[in-house]
Amino acid sequence: MSAALNVVIGADKVARLLLGLANKNLSRQQAAARPAIINDAPGLIVALDGRLDQTLSIALDGAGRGAGSYIVRQARRRSVPNRRHLNGVA
Repeated sequence: MSAALNVVIGADKVARLLLGLANKNLSRQQAAARPAIINDAPGLIVALDGRLDQTLSIALDGAGRGAGSYIVRQARRRSVPNRRHLNGVA
């Protein structure tokens, strides 16, 4: 698992970090991401090898800019989530 050791500021730097982590960690798996609304925020639902792996939601500030992100990963013993909470996207 990887984590940023320093605060990452700016849309371009955040995008580069996320792409770098994805390329590093997903090279041996089939990955798919779908846009979704998660807790009233824009986000993505990420599946690996056809199974739900994580969700990513972006908190927006008053101007509509990204102010923070929330990533929730599934435990290794993956359960089937309630599809209602995923806005019909699985």
